[in-house]
Amino acid sequence: MAERNEKVMEKVRKELEADPTRKSKPLYEQMQKVDKSIGDLSVQQFHARYVLPIKRENAPKRPRKRRTGQPATGARSRKARAEREQVRTAFLKFARDLAEAESRGQIVQVMTDLDSYVDQATGQAS
Repeated sequence: MAERNEKVMEKVRKELEADPTRKSKPLYEQMQKVDKSIGDLSVQQFHARYVLPIKRENAPKRPRKRRTGQPATGARSRKARAEREQVRTAFLKFARDLAEAESRGQIVQVMTDLDSYVDQATGQAS
């Protein structure tokens, strides 16, 4: 990790507390007077090393949202796994039948039977 000058860090922190909307370029120019080695950094490097960490510290904490419809533990229920397996099986059967079709007529026949694959995937009787 790149080294930070704590004196510069504290001055930047005070400046941002006074004006959180302050831009990095004027801060960069001001901090060059505090520490000449700051001039070796680009404005972007200065921002990443000094300004950004302080802004992250001061940012309001947002609660993480759970995806709706998902169990709190993240584990799939048996029913969800069974439904997924049913859909997977129907897709594989469709793909296998399509791959085995040797003529255009057979391909058309597989496509004509598409509703039966959908019924199988959704658990409806065909």
